[in-house]
Amino acid sequence: MEVAEITIITAAGREVKLAVRLADEEDEQLAGFQHIGRRVVARSLILFVFPWEIAGKFHMRNVVAPLDIAFIRGDGEIFAILRMEPGPELYGPNEPFKYALEAPEGLFAERGITPGSRLVLPLD
Repeated sequence: MEVAEITIITAAGREVKLAVRLADEEDEQLAGFQHIGRRVVARSLILFVFPWEIAGKFHMRNVVAPLDIAFIRGDGEIFAILRMEPGPELYGPNEPFKYALEAPEGLFAERGITPGSRLVLPLD
């Protein structure tokens, strides 16, 4: 996966820069954090980029540590953040999204990223 820097503007107006792995190809999206070691998961973020807004779910099979996932509309608005635990359960919002950002658990809270924050578009 290609590495890029993204910017999120928090609901409080603070700018947060994050280094992410871009999952914009289907094989990258299917793999995500599966079969990745705990230390890599603890320091990595993946931004899933879909060609259009989709209604979908994520699973945590073969993922070794809990993650937080932010669901983002096509206009960049973060509208939901969920905690995901390893296992077969499916996670997703009840609304379509164009981007999903997976991060180590607690990272969004530490950085002040909440629903209402915005991903700066366009992505470079």
